[in-house]
Amino acid sequence: MFRISWALAGGVLLAFLSGSVLYSSLIPKALCRKDPARMSPDGNPGAFNAFRYAGKAVGALCLFCDIAKGTVPVMLLAPFFRNHPVWLGALIAAPVAGHVFSPFAGMHGGKGIAVSFGVLLALFPQSYALAWLAGLYILFSLAVRVAPNQWRSVLTFFCFGALALWLEPSAGVRIGAALISLLVLYRHCIGISQVPMEVRLFRGRRHLLPSASQGLARRREALKGSRRD
Repeated sequence: MFRISWALAGGVLLAFLSGSVLYSSLIPKALCRKDPARMSPDGNPGAFNAFRYAGKAVGALCLFCDIAKGTVPVMLLAPFFRNHPVWLGALIAAPVAGHVFSPFAGMHGGKGIAVSFGVLLALFPQSYALAWLAGLYILFSLAVRVAPNQWRSVLTFFCFGALALWLEPSAGVRIGAALISLLVLYRHCIGISQVPMEVRLFRGRRHLLPSASQGLARRREALKGSRRD
């Protein structure tokens, strides 16, 4: 049992190291001498910024690598973890954790969306978690339109985690999906209190929800006004 635990821990570590390689930062530097993380306002070394600042071809290559670094280790190692649900959950979350907390970038990293899709791709069709995540992104992009993307991702992964806990029959996948959701939510919720959210139902009226900081400012002004009266 002790040897098995060490072997499983080694597999989780390999998956973590696979996810910690920030291709969307390394590839643009190597091919076009650009660093999308430094060029972008959010400092995110992700595929979206690679597309934006390094071009479509480089961005597509970065996206492929970010997906693959989640797919490959989970696809290769998951069969050995099936009888150990807690370890399987750790394996599923490990590439995302490596991407978000990369030891090669001072424990800083990307937002974890592409690598999350890669991990869930490795579990398909045994698990439909990939379809749930893609469906939620489509829902909050086309039907209930949520902007900006930071809020869209927060709502998507919050609902994804809840849906996986409710519907996923595999305990290991439930644990992994919950951990992935927490990691992505942590990364996206940094500074979100300063960002207002916009919601639109299909082509209907747009609803703008103020940020937490704006709400506090309005309350303070209302209190000041009531005191003056």
